[in-house]
Amino acid sequence: MLYSLFILLYQYAFYILQFFVKKYKKRHLGLLSTKFPLKNKKRLWIHCASAGEYEQSIPLLTFLNQNLDIEICISFFSASGMEYYENLSEENYAFYLPFDSKKNAKRLINELQPDYILWVKYDFWKNILFEIFERKIPCDIIFADLRHIEQKNYLERNRLLNLLKKFSKIYSISSPINLPIQYQLIHDGKWMQSIANAQIDYKNDKIDSFTKGQKTILLGSAHLNDIKILSQYLKVQSSNEYHWIIVPHEIDEKTISEIKNLLPQAILYEFDIKNSNIIIINQIGVLKYLYRYAWIAWIGGGFDKSIHNAVEAIAYNIPIISGGQIDRINDAILLKNEKILQTFESVENLIEVLKNIEQLDRKSYQATIENLFKKNAVDNYSTIILKDIQSQLFI
Repeated sequence: MLYSLFILLYQYAFYILQFFVKKYKKRHLGLLSTKFPLKNKKRLWIHCASAGEYEQSIPLLTFLNQNLDIEICISFFSASGMEYYENLSEENYAFYLPFDSKKNAKRLINELQPDYILWVKYDFWKNILFEIFERKIPCDIIFADLRHIEQKNYLERNRLLNLLKKFSKIYSISSPINLPIQYQLIHDGKWMQSIANAQIDYKNDKIDSFTKGQKTILLGSAHLNDIKILSQYLKVQSSNEYHWIIVPHEIDEKTISEIKNLLPQAILYEFDIKNSNIIIINQIGVLKYLYRYAWIAWIGGGFDKSIHNAVEAIAYNIPIISGGQIDRINDAILLKNEKILQTFESVENLIEVLKNIEQLDRKSYQATIENLFKKNAVDNYSTIILKDIQSQLFI
């Protein structure tokens, strides 16, 4: 009852917000226009909450597309996930996951008619998942983080544990210490995909000209709290020696306006950037390619809940820095332990961190990164998942 009320209020809040926030409106319109194509083959449904989960799944998706004669449908909850997908893929079919009422759950499964489901990482919606389990549709969870779930409070851990036990198979990127559940340990797909991104022949003459001969720091997936720290840094460092590229996590007009207020000297990418040392990239899907122009990468989100994808930056062999909120992200903890990632909590810390990087032995640093990719950019799951799907769908 309480959950149903929560979903109703959640849906109502989204409806109101779509009149004011572009991404909510895009989701609203996307839900209204959802019409599933006629089913001609066995259908695999993959759910990704947002862009990060989709990026993580691209190596697996590519492999399945190449080795299965089936239809693949991909769902997203967030508009940012759908925007990212639209910039990358023409294959398959993508749609917005509806709000999690029992009525919507039944309608979704009736219309989509999935034969096999892969649920990526988190985004556990009770009614939709229970509808899947009740109909006994094979549903695996992939890239789960069981160690993270184990560290939650008692009630939340037990709630998730009871839900996890209903999945057909669990593929986890971390090993829990004392979680009574069967799972298979796999490598995180983001490592493989980051190498693939770095190898793409991407060229941007405008950015190349902006960064040429300059030490450039790229602030990627920047939150407003990151921008505030940068603004303070620039005020105390009058002889700023760096060029800055800012790629905001959100690129709606309100966010860009707030960034401009904090950094009045910054210029949007589409304008003439010759007379500024700070530019703002208000485009989706290019960050993972722009790191090749950076001397240092500042990974955004570290002054909020957690930092964003740091692995896609180190694929370019560059030093990375961030705010201190990294405890929820396994690879961020690994990178800090390996002295690849340096974190800071204040402007004073940032100044010290940048001084440390000036003295960095980059050759040794890059050797450490290379070893990390050798260990982690491993696909030990695609063939296994392929066999799981084949055994269920093509008996």
